[in-house]
Amino acid sequence: MSDTKESQNGVSTSVDDKSSHSSDSKFSKELQDTIKTKDVESASPSHQTPAYSAFPPKRQLLIVFIATAAGFFSPVSGAVYLPSLKLFESIFKTTPAVINASVSVYWAVFGVAPLFGAPASDFGGRKSVYIWSLAIFLIANALLAALPPTLGGLFSLRVFQVCFEES
Repeated sequence: MSDTKESQNGVSTSVDDKSSHSSDSKFSKELQDTIKTKDVESASPSHQTPAYSAFPPKRQLLIVFIATAAGFFSPVSGAVYLPSLKLFESIFKTTPAVINASVSVYWAVFGVAPLFGAPASDFGGRKSVYIWSLAIFLIANALLAALPPTLGGLFSLRVFQVCFEES
């Protein structure tokens, strides 16, 4: 069965219903085949490509360990400080308000420090910022333990500690 259609310029064309249906079914068959081959759930694991990494597995494990340890420092350095507030009052021979101010400064800088870490990462790369931050954080912790107790040292080293544990 064929239909005759007349176009705008007066030329008549013939359209065969069977050919149009067969091309539609051929197209839908190709589409179904494509969908079947792209179906993730039905693909066997042997057809999947392995995840790419520039590092060998041992190096990947080391990187994950260092990142996990560094992520662990931030909550620990904040939480270890709070039970020692009474002890710091007697060591620094000052009032509770001054020692509590060191906690307030710590948390204020904790909130602002990421605003500087992100642009530094854009400029120098995440790896270099991460390494420098971790090194300065560890140095600040060592100096907090090693230097004689002064309020100025406590406040400034706590600021360094929080600035560089956030990055």
